[in-house]
Amino acid sequence: MRLVRHALGRRDFLARRRTETARRGRQVGAGLVLLSVVVGVVLALLDRSSARIGFGASRVERAELLVKQLAFEAYPAWRADHPGAACPRRLSDLDAYRTQEGEVDVDPWGRRLELRCGPDLPGGADGVWVRSAGEDGRFGTGDDITSSP
Repeated sequence: MRLVRHALGRRDFLARRRTETARRGRQVGAGLVLLSVVVGVVLALLDRSSARIGFGASRVERAELLVKQLAFEAYPAWRADHPGAACPRRLSDLDAYRTQEGEVDVDPWGRRLELRCGPDLPGGADGVWVRSAGEDGRFGTGDDITSSP
């Protein structure tokens, strides 16, 4: 009789142990799923923010991207919506036509961008011409960043 009880007790013990192990396994599995979802969301947010005008890029690279985006993406879209107007009055008019977030009329150094359009266009420019004063903050120096090809 003792052997039967002992055997049944052992079987019951093993069954409980398997149930507890399975429960712990499900908890760990659920925790791993939750962790992978959180990591995925964080990576997606980082990827999204890297799409914003050069996350992690230098100020020069971000300025180059910004002036080219304004001249070659935002302006043509604006022009299509405003067939009677040749030039936007200000850079902020182009804001709704940008694919990137951020201030439209300020370069990465926090200084105003210059917009030229129509008869004010420098040679070789078409449509609009956008310029950042660059790191030194002065227009007309070697570090200016322009939308000219």
